[in-house]
Amino acid sequence: MSKKIHYLVLFFCFKIFFCDATFSQKKTKIINDFESWSSIGLTYKPIKKMTLGLGQNIRFKKNSSLVDKYFTQFNVGYKLVKKIEIGIGYRLVRTQETESNLVDLYESSKRINFDLTYKNSIKRFNYSFRTRYQNKKDNNTTETIRLKTKIQYNIKKWKLDPEVAGEIFYRPSETFKNYRVTLSTGLEIDKASKLKIFVLFEKELNEQFPKSTYVAGLAFTHKLKF
Repeated sequence: MSKKIHYLVLFFCFKIFFCDATFSQKKTKIINDFESWSSIGLTYKPIKKMTLGLGQNIRFKKNSSLVDKYFTQFNVGYKLVKKIEIGIGYRLVRTQETESNLVDLYESSKRINFDLTYKNSIKRFNYSFRTRYQNKKDNNTTETIRLKTKIQYNIKKWKLDPEVAGEIFYRPSETFKNYRVTLSTGLEIDKASKLKIFVLFEKELNEQFPKSTYVAGLAFTHKLKF
């Protein structure tokens, strides 16, 4: 049942993604933005089944001209059995509340998430299904459930393996809020370091004038070994 749900999530995201241009012509107001995201992170395996992660992220909005937010995140992942992992993440966020470079006004928030991930492979395809519960606290408390499907194809004798992911966000107290479709690839710089390059499309749902966001990003990670 879990596989079927996540396959539907991926199909739903792609269906809306490719039909978006047609639907947008019917709207009287279109809200678009181009953002850029970047991050640098460290990972460490204290034991075979456990992975610790620490990362620093920054995101720009308003056609990448203004800082949107920056945050520090700590993650712990643990492999329960061969194909199933659980995880927890904690994020400290500072979000820009102004729309100008002339004034800096940031709001602080905290976010915690719990993950359950299933990973498997079929021939040269690697795929995963992740269910995430997250709880964000600023002036209010916001709960979100996120369903994500990711598929990677391992190209023989080629380092830049393509990866596609679809994710949908649901708030139990409200409704479906948005979805994301991501295309990415990763380049191994050396045995311990990797650079991920990605483009992302995100769209709001159930809004009178839904916002569409296009993102280009880089993520660098380094594995620590002692």
